[in-house]
Amino acid sequence: MDTFADFYQNSEYASFEQDVRRGGTFGLTFLDVKQGAIETADPAIPEVPFVTTMNKHDAFQYDFGDGWKTHSYAQGVVDIQPPNQECRFRLPDLHLRIAFAPEQQLRVLLDERGMSLTALEGFSGQFRSSAMAFALIQDMWRLSLYDDPATNLMIDGLWLSLVSKLLADTDKRLGLAPASAIGDARLGRVVEYIEEHLSEPLCVGNLAAVACMSTTQFSRSFKSALGQTPAKYVTLRRCRKAEELLRKTKLPVTAVAAICGFRNVNYFWTVFKRETGRTPAETRQH
Repeated sequence: MDTFADFYQNSEYASFEQDVRRGGTFGLTFLDVKQGAIETADPAIPEVPFVTTMNKHDAFQYDFGDGWKTHSYAQGVVDIQPPNQECRFRLPDLHLRIAFAPEQQLRVLLDERGMSLTALEGFSGQFRSSAMAFALIQDMWRLSLYDDPATNLMIDGLWLSLVSKLLADTDKRLGLAPASAIGDARLGRVVEYIEEHLSEPLCVGNLAAVACMSTTQFSRSFKSALGQTPAKYVTLRRCRKAEELLRKTKLPVTAVAAICGFRNVNYFWTVFKRETGRTPAETRQH
């Protein structure tokens, strides 16, 4: 099957009440389905599903290739499933509202804006509460009822807002802060220095020297500007770099740890799981 719309209309889901719509110029498909309890395997399709539920609260089981897990699902939660991967579910009665984005179109959209699907993939297989993201999907669904140029333009705007919101949330979660976005040029230099020296020891004293500040002034100014202590920021940046290497290369975990400034692989494993919610092995599988 080429699309999830085809799958839902030609599988066990076909017996459930559903409505399929299309809108915008990015190849988006929208699905509203009121399904009964079911155990199913969604096929590997080159689309990225952005899933919301209209139920107040439910629990279900899912398996993205690493064993069954239980998750509590409620309104306001957005689930982004990985493209091109079979996903198994054990679901109760659910009212789902889903936006499907073609993987290639999403890659082009992000590439044109200097972003990467890798950043968004930090959410894949995860469940994130975002009232704004949830509301944007509902707005696109309502607008998709109408097929005219003005409405398609509005859907495109909402779609860009959704992707930007999720990417910003990912960056915030992993402590990202581009140097150009920091008002104090001295702290901007420190952020650039950190990026260039992640494999090396990065103590607060050395970073304060880069900023030409005392250690106390630097620590206070850094946390005020970036919302993290220098040590926490360095840890998050190392974990983000490790995520990229695990996804994009076949380097051994020990090599990834060393490149990202972790001298002890067991410590790397512990910190990485704490900060990203996944082990290095789980990240590489996704």
